[in-house]
Amino acid sequence: MKYYPADRVRVIALAGHSGSGKTSLAEAMLFDSGALTRLGRTEDGNTVSDSDPEEKRRGISISLAAMPVEWQGYKLTVLDTPGYVDFMGEVYSAISAVDALVLVIDAVSGVEVGTELAWQIARDNDVPVIVYVNKMARENATMELALSSLRRSLDGNFVPVQLPIGKEAGFNGVVDLLKGQAFVGVEGKQAAVPADMADAVEEAHTELMDVAAEADDVLLEKYLETMELTLAEVGRGFRAAIRKGAVVPVCFGDATHNVGIRPLMTLLTEIVPSFQNGVGTAAQDSHDEPIVIKPDPNGPTTLFAFKTVADPFVGKLTYFRVVSGEASMEESRLYNPRAAAEERLGQFYVMRGKDQINVDRLALG
Repeated sequence: MKYYPADRVRVIALAGHSGSGKTSLAEAMLFDSGALTRLGRTEDGNTVSDSDPEEKRRGISISLAAMPVEWQGYKLTVLDTPGYVDFMGEVYSAISAVDALVLVIDAVSGVEVGTELAWQIARDNDVPVIVYVNKMARENATMELALSSLRRSLDGNFVPVQLPIGKEAGFNGVVDLLKGQAFVGVEGKQAAVPADMADAVEEAHTELMDVAAEADDVLLEKYLETMELTLAEVGRGFRAAIRKGAVVPVCFGDATHNVGIRPLMTLLTEIVPSFQNGVGTAAQDSHDEPIVIKPDPNGPTTLFAFKTVADPFVGKLTYFRVVSGEASMEESRLYNPRAAAEERLGQFYVMRGKDQINVDRLALG
C-alpha cells in the first residue's frame, strides 16, 4: 500500500444499531474503491470485516475491524464496529482513534437503542458525527421519516447534505447539495439535478447557507448583505460548523444495492476534519500530569494504542494511531510510559479485516 501524507488521511468509525447495515456499507466502500472484485454479503458470511467464525455463524459483527479504503488520492481508514449492546466496548475503543463517526441508521426503522448509544459516545468524546441513512431502497423508506426520527430522538442539528433521487425500489442516486450535482446509479455518475426536485434542492440549499453563514463571521456578514453564498463559501462554512459540532450532516444511500456509496466516500474526504488540524491528544507525562500532544508531523514519534488482539498465527497485534511524528520501521524501540519501559516494535501492518498488509511507515493520523 502506498504512503499517504497526513493531509490525505481520514479515520472514521461506522457505528449504529445492529442490522442497520454498517458491515454492508464497509464492504461496498471496499468494492467501489477497487480493493475487492466481488461484493460480499453478511448473509453469505463472506464480508471482509466479519472474518471471525463466530461472526459468520451469527451474521453479526462482534469485534472492531479496520479497513483502509483508497479513494481519489485519500486513504479512508474505516473502523467497522458492532451494533449489539453486549459489544459496545468496541465502539469506545474505536471512538478514541477517529476523526469522525458515521452513524448508520435504517431508513425505515430510524433511531434505535444502538443508535442512541453510539450517538452519546461520540458526543461525550467531542467527535463529529455524520449520519448515513441506509436502506433507502426498502419499502416505506423516505427521507422525511428518517429525519423525523433523528430530530425526535437525538439532540443534534440534523441538516441534509444530500437529497435522495427516487423512492423505495426506484431509489437511484443522490443530489449533492454542496456541489449542486446529482450522482446516479451504482457507478455514481454525474447527472443533472432532476427537474422535479428543483424546489426541494433550492429549499435544502438555503438551509445549508444558513448553517454555513452562522459558523463564520465573514460569511455571515456577506450573507446578511446579499442573502447569497457561493458553493465554495457554503462548503467552507459548513466544514467549520462540523468542527464546532454545530451541525450533523445527513447522507442517503443503500449499501446492499451499492447506490450512493461513491458520493458518500467523496463527501467524507471533503468534510471530515483532518487530524493534523485538530487540538491534539490528551495524555499524561512521566509525573502523571495531564498534557496535550500536538499533532505535529515533524514532532517526536508518538503512538496511541487503542486495541490489542491475540492472533493465532502472528501473536499479539496492537492497533495504534500515530498522534505525533511518523511511525517508521527505522525506529525499533519506543518508550511506553504506562509500563515505564521501552517497547520493541515488530512489523507494521495495515489491517484489512483479517488480512495484513505490510507497510514501512505511517504518517501522522
